[in-house]
Amino acid sequence: MMKKHVLIFTLAFCHLHAQMNKLLWYTTDNGLPQNSVKDIIKDKYGFIWISTENGISRFDGANFLNTNLNTRETRFNSFLGNIKNDSIINSSKGYKITTLIKQRQLSKFVSQNNHFKREIIFKNKKFNKFNKTSYYFIPEPDSRFFIEQDNAKYFFEENLITYYDSSKKDEEKIRINFKMDDMKKIFIHNDIIFLPDSAHHQMLSLNKGVLTIIHESSLYTDPESNIFWSQLNNQTLIINKNEIYLSNYINNKRTLHKITNYEDFVNILHSLSINTFFYDQENDKIFLGSITKGLYVINLSHFYTSRKKNIFADNVYYATLPFNDDSVITPKGYIFNKYSEISQKKVENNINKYSLIYDSHGNILYIKSYLLYKRYKYSDFKKQEIVPVDNLQKIDLVATDNGMYFISSYNNKNSFLNVYQKDDFKQAVCIFKFKTPINYIKRYKDHQILLGSTSGGLYIGDIHSKKIKKIASLGIKNIIRTSDQNFWILTKNEGFYLLENNKLIKMPLDKDQYLNDPHTLLEDKKGFFWITTNNGLFKTNAKRLYKYSKDINTPIVYYRFTQDDGLPTNEFNGGANPTGNVLSNGNMVLPSLDGLLFFSPNEVKSHYIDPNFFFIERAQVGMGELIKFNDTLHLNNNKFENLTIFLDFPYFDNIKNLYIEVLSEDNIWKSLGDERKYSLGKLTPGIHLLKFRFVTSPNGDLYYKNVQVNIEYLFYQTKTFKILAIVTVFLLLFLLVRFNYDLLATKNNLLLKTNAELEITKNELKNRNILQEKLLEAITHDIATPIKHLSHLSKKLDETDDLNLQKKYFHSIHKSSETLYKFTLTLSNYGHLFSDTLEEQQPYSIYEIFEEKKILFENISGYNHTTIYINTPQKLDITYNKFILTTIIHNIVDNAVKNTHSGIITLCAFYNKDIIIQVIDTGTGMPQELMDYYNHIHNISIEDMKLQKQSGYGLKLTLILIERLNAKISFKKNQPKGSIVEIKLPV
Repeated sequence: MMKKHVLIFTLAFCHLHAQMNKLLWYTTDNGLPQNSVKDIIKDKYGFIWISTENGISRFDGANFLNTNLNTRETRFNSFLGNIKNDSIINSSKGYKITTLIKQRQLSKFVSQNNHFKREIIFKNKKFNKFNKTSYYFIPEPDSRFFIEQDNAKYFFEENLITYYDSSKKDEEKIRINFKMDDMKKIFIHNDIIFLPDSAHHQMLSLNKGVLTIIHESSLYTDPESNIFWSQLNNQTLIINKNEIYLSNYINNKRTLHKITNYEDFVNILHSLSINTFFYDQENDKIFLGSITKGLYVINLSHFYTSRKKNIFADNVYYATLPFNDDSVITPKGYIFNKYSEISQKKVENNINKYSLIYDSHGNILYIKSYLLYKRYKYSDFKKQEIVPVDNLQKIDLVATDNGMYFISSYNNKNSFLNVYQKDDFKQAVCIFKFKTPINYIKRYKDHQILLGSTSGGLYIGDIHSKKIKKIASLGIKNIIRTSDQNFWILTKNEGFYLLENNKLIKMPLDKDQYLNDPHTLLEDKKGFFWITTNNGLFKTNAKRLYKYSKDINTPIVYYRFTQDDGLPTNEFNGGANPTGNVLSNGNMVLPSLDGLLFFSPNEVKSHYIDPNFFFIERAQVGMGELIKFNDTLHLNNNKFENLTIFLDFPYFDNIKNLYIEVLSEDNIWKSLGDERKYSLGKLTPGIHLLKFRFVTSPNGDLYYKNVQVNIEYLFYQTKTFKILAIVTVFLLLFLLVRFNYDLLATKNNLLLKTNAELEITKNELKNRNILQEKLLEAITHDIATPIKHLSHLSKKLDETDDLNLQKKYFHSIHKSSETLYKFTLTLSNYGHLFSDTLEEQQPYSIYEIFEEKKILFENISGYNHTTIYINTPQKLDITYNKFILTTIIHNIVDNAVKNTHSGIITLCAFYNKDIIIQVIDTGTGMPQELMDYYNHIHNISIEDMKLQKQSGYGLKLTLILIERLNAKISFKKNQPKGSIVEIKLPV
């Protein structure tokens, strides 16, 4: 998002004051809903909320999030409520709509709590809720206001203040010479109301209804002071002569803390129509709301730029030396503190800007017109003279390190490094020759070894042997020895290196690779390196760099400071000896193209994301509505081309310093750059785990945040569907191949198929014939005995003339014929005896079957002087196939009737685990041999059943039908004579 830099005010005072505070401007062009800002607050999660004439917006430092409340009421007032309790209230003009800001969300809110009312009636007078967000608020003489505190209220009128304690229902009237115009300076600390009285140099305070007058002369009562009180933010700022102070109340005492100096600040506030403010101490920002021009943000800087007093003078600097605890001196003799030039010892021309040292006596050595000069300390550096150095033509460098002094000179062919044990430069202990000029020289390992550099490489020289060795072919810009005696090599367009055992270990670059061309490296007391480049000042943790030299997987974090942070320019200077200084007070001084930069490493903050204020709770599918979720995002399908996951966190500085990364599908951490969102393409259905991480401190600590995306499967995306689809494809392929094969084999198989069909037809005809034959045999067998009995009776009737016998025979024939007729009515059921299916039966009584058979056979058995008894309960019900069971019992009773004369046939049925059916006769009985045969015979085929004399057809039919009922049959001898046929039917 673009933001406007307000340069007109910055440039107006950039040469008048050293502290550079950047002013940024946001309007509707940047996403602000409207340019009339009514109020500004910061919630407990670090987000800035802005009330405007066209809605309420949340600002995270880069983007404005405007919530649509689906209402025409968009003109909102100032904020009320409680920030710590995460309950911030606002209402529209006319109080038609009340909104609630809670858990970072804005929503409509309905409340009957009078605490949120902006108007109340007290003593039949209307009082407005006092809300003074800036100096722009000017009460009228007839105005009335109230201030609410817990269970009490203060009511302000002209010359009258009424204190009302709602818990005690008590009021206290305070009559003082009080004008409503005095309320523009009112502010509160710890529920104590302070009213500065500038005219009488006194402070009035109200504490629980008690008025106290304190006579004092301070910035609070200074007539030139402008007092800003932001009520909901509980902040009081005082502006006095462009100095900005924060008021605090500690140990029952008011104190002022200076925030910054902003030139012509009071006039700027008027010209920008500032109506409200918020000072974000944590982020070094002052947010200003204009009633006509939008939102302004002042980036408070802890960097100081020192320049010459003459605004048209050259302010490009290179080499400097610490002059005292808080100032430096340049080769030309200019002395600067962090605010500006404080003196100039002597103006000289042809001064070498790149080389400057102190000798052992504190005198300054510098180069002028290729000669070595000395300024004497005892003369306050006013006296100077040439230092005679023999056999040197053009001097271009003077340096010192650990008590040893060096001079570099050159002629038309070579450069020479002259090494001296003393600073009188009378006799060189060693001279090294190079093809390119020397720019840096350090003592290395011991007093006999030197580490030197040129634009063509890095060298190690041995003073004792006078030999030199090249250890790296790089363009060297600086050699830095840190407090741990490690050497850092800074190069031209090759980054920077750690020198270890005469080998260079390259350090990683920043994301934009500005560290590819570093100038110098300074070390602070907390273990951080400060590195200047042509595009910003970088800060990094020294320990992590050392760790990286052992393990290249160690993440390195660089924090870049730019003009937005208060630098005079992003381009620093290098190539000097020395380049930059650390003063005895801990401040650092760095040369740039636009002055000398002073700063305290302890005061300059590097801002990072607070893990507690990092939220992933919003998503957007395509261009659709925003979706809110918590940790897990559920989507019904993947019918989208783009899914955006928003990263919500308050951050008001350069987001490129945050190192926000996401783990890609190829398991590589990739930077999101300056985006506060992560866009994904179309995802497959299933569970996707998104992993994010970001830096939370200057030490490079990482925090990880995971989000799960669950995408539901459509029916054609399921594994089952895919498997079926694959199977279908293979099946179709198989069918295609099979079809071709079958097409070729059809003619060959046609005759075989026809023959097979004919054979099947033949077998079916044969089976049908057999079935028909067996049905006829079964019917013939079952009606044979009744018909034979009728035939026998007819013969007897024909043979006798006895009327009584004839009557008896006629009656017997009539009964047998009637019974036979009823039996023939059921002959159609014989077709089911050999059917493949068995119909489900309704429960029926065995007694009914016995009764039916007794009626059928009792006339025949009676003729043989045999009696048939039924010995079974009438309510013994079963569900076996009734006709099959009837046929079985029919054949057994038939055999018993045939073989029993002058005897008894008993039909029994009872429960004994199984259902037991017995036919007991006292006839001739079954021979033992035949009994054994039928007790052990199994699987009689239908073809073996033949209706022949003495063939045992009925028993074979019975055995076949018994198997169809899954029952068992056994044959036993009856004592003293006869047979017992027993059938077991499983329950």
